[in-house]
Amino acid sequence: MALQLLCLVTLAGFIIGVSAETCDGEGSLRLVGWLEADAGRLEVCHNREWGTICVNQSLDLWPHKNAEVACRDIGYAGALNSLFHHTIPSDKRVREDSDVPIHFSQVRCSGEQRSLLDCPLSEITEQCTHNQNAAIVCRRGRACEYIRS
Repeated sequence: MALQLLCLVTLAGFIIGVSAETCDGEGSLRLVGWLEADAGRLEVCHNREWGTICVNQSLDLWPHKNAEVACRDIGYAGALNSLFHHTIPSDKRVREDSDVPIHFSQVRCSGEQRSLLDCPLSEITEQCTHNQNAAIVCRRGRACEYIRS
C-alpha cells in the first residue's frame, strides 16, 4: 500500500457584516469579522445555523491544539495563534459579535482530530458571553495529509 500526499485546496471565505443565517454541512467552519481572510472569529455550523464557540477564560485562552484542528479543518496548513475575538483591536474587526448564537464551549482537542466536532466539547453555554468567542489566526498554505492508496 503506497502513501500519497493529499492536499486540500479549500480555503475559508471572508465574510463581512452578515447576520445570523442558515448553513448546510453540520460542523462546517468559517472565519469572520476581520480584515484578513486567514484570521477571524471562528464560527461553526450547528443545527443549520452559524454560531460561535465560547472560550473558558480560566483555560489560558483557547488551546493552540484547538486552533490547529480548526485551521486544518478549514483548509489552512495550521494555526499561528488562538485568542479571544474581543482582544483584537477594533480597527482590525469589521463585524460585531451579538448577531449569532453561541453553540459550543469547553472544546478540548488533542491536535490529532480531523474536525473540530471530533474533539470533546460541550453544548452548555449559559455561562458564556460573546467576549469569550474563540478567534484564530491560521498559517497560510494548504492543509495536507497522507492517505493510503
